[in-house]
Amino acid sequence: MSNNEEANNLCKSCQICCRGAMCRVVVADVEKKHFPTIDFSGRRLSGGRTYFNQPCPHITNQGCQVYSDRPNDCADFSCDLLTSVTKGEVTLSAAMQTVEELKTDIEDISKDLRRGDDDHRGFRELRKWWIAKKMHLDNPAQSRRLWSVLKRLDEQFFRQTQLKELHAAGFPGKKKDPDKIEDKPVSISGAWNKVESRKKDVSKILLQAEQLRTPAYVVDDISLDKIATHARAVIGNCGAKMLYSVKANSVAAVIERLAPQVDGFSCSSLPEVQLVRQIAGKTAKIHFVGPGITEAEADSLFEECDKVSFNSLGLLERFGTSEKVGKGWGLRVNPHLPLSKDPRFNPCRPYSKLGISIYTLKKLWQEKPEIFENIGGLHVHNATGKSDFKNLAATVNIIKETLPDLLHQMSWINIGGGYRFHRSKNQSIFQASVRELKELFGLTVYVEPGTTLVRKSCWLMATVIDLFNSEGNDVAILDTSINHQLEGFIYEFGPSVVNASENGRYRYQLAGASCLAGDLLGRQSFEEPLIIGSRVLFQDVGAYTHAFTTRYNGLNPPDIYQIHPDEGLTLRRRFIQDDFASICGI
Repeated sequence: MSNNEEANNLCKSCQICCRGAMCRVVVADVEKKHFPTIDFSGRRLSGGRTYFNQPCPHITNQGCQVYSDRPNDCADFSCDLLTSVTKGEVTLSAAMQTVEELKTDIEDISKDLRRGDDDHRGFRELRKWWIAKKMHLDNPAQSRRLWSVLKRLDEQFFRQTQLKELHAAGFPGKKKDPDKIEDKPVSISGAWNKVESRKKDVSKILLQAEQLRTPAYVVDDISLDKIATHARAVIGNCGAKMLYSVKANSVAAVIERLAPQVDGFSCSSLPEVQLVRQIAGKTAKIHFVGPGITEAEADSLFEECDKVSFNSLGLLERFGTSEKVGKGWGLRVNPHLPLSKDPRFNPCRPYSKLGISIYTLKKLWQEKPEIFENIGGLHVHNATGKSDFKNLAATVNIIKETLPDLLHQMSWINIGGGYRFHRSKNQSIFQASVRELKELFGLTVYVEPGTTLVRKSCWLMATVIDLFNSEGNDVAILDTSINHQLEGFIYEFGPSVVNASENGRYRYQLAGASCLAGDLLGRQSFEEPLIIGSRVLFQDVGAYTHAFTTRYNGLNPPDIYQIHPDEGLTLRRRFIQDDFASICGI
């Protein structure tokens, strides 16, 4: 099939523009016969030409009914995606996948935007009406989702969504309340400085919040927004799709806030998958990247996930030929490029459990290509906490040089996470690597950041419950525990205390409330002496804190609070004795 034939098939299948996504159609006088029921009298452009708004009256569930005899404005139109397919820059399968994902999102958000008799409105008209009626000011959640869809239409299809004008209208918008925390629009330029400034404001609010019962885990919506906006600017600028890696933080408030700002979620277990589906809804895109799949959970996992990356050839053999081959089967690749010296979090360590050796895949592709018949993508993740995208470029080079023919057969690739988008060097190298994968191999490229999106957006508040001197050192016992910040204990880095002072006169060993001798939270200095009831605020605890929390000694996890731009500081979940008893088998 030629590129032009593929483009023609894509256009017939897509019809996003025809169904009223963004366009209007100019109609010449001789073409009005196709639309006898439309009154063109009030629809004239400055040059006198007439037009009709979408959706097209000749579009049905079976597609365009006058495809061969369309107005010239329809026949001559070519969106960016169609042009890329025509040029052979994007494969038909990858383009179809993009179209289907966006059509699903448009249909879903349109249902949320409609009110009363608005079922007749196309997506373009619905969006204009939504803003004209200032609905976006009262419905910030739906507006953020709408903004996300418009951005993808702008990036992948039309380049004419007028996002600047929408932004000037206050979109996605919110009600202003002087007593609430302000949600100010984020400029990508200097976005990270704005995040740091936001943290200072939130710290003051939390230290003065008398209603906050400790220990308390606090999620800040606006910090999440700012960081996600910054990351998406880097990732989306080159056409990659952003998945949130749920393992970093699976708190419901975090998933809810990130859902409209990401293209999907990366999950490592069936419980994570089910949690995302419960919170983000049936249209959320979920990629499974865990190392294990049991027979008992396989059917549920495949039913819920849009893409599944098999970690081994054994899993591929057991499950990859099931009846659900319509799913996006993929393989995790070990590129044998270790980017971490610490074997505890090095996916490419010797005898790694994570992924299939890239050299094994190369040999299999040469000897038994039929094994890959149902495989549509590859997943590679070998970075942790990296700030330089030269590491990613090196990884991409290894894959494209070792598996070039296999890449040409794939429709997507997940290049993993582990990069600090908020403090990254050589962002142009990242974007060049993504474009290379898209242009050379026609791949949809996914990135799955986790830590970088959430670490700076959450706090842990504790209260001093005892003070004493031990062999000349002052000890402050807190109502929290190192088991609430287990990542720092495992990987041996100290917590960051907001209200401590490097040169403070009063120095304390902060300690947790469990009976573990090593339940220590670091030595910290303060400007004023601590007393019973003093608050101690830990920052940058958004990643692998709540996720690693244990109930050692029966200490429940911290209560979960959320700072919401419209609702202020609210309690989301309080853990009680029954929660502890339930995991003990009662």
